[in-house]
Amino acid sequence: MDTLQQILFFREFDIPLKEIKAVLKNPALEKNQILRMQRKMLTPERSA
Repeated sequence: MDTLQQILFFREFDIPLKEIKAVLKNPALEKNQILRMQRKMLTPERSA
């Protein structure tokens, strides 16, 4: 159930399933880092 919650959390931020899979397989990846990367990707989108 915990994994499902994490997947749903990341999907709310439009993070692709491939990236979510990588995060879940590699616990060394910081979840905050992933969210920051996604935020940077979305920022130019909003400006356009």
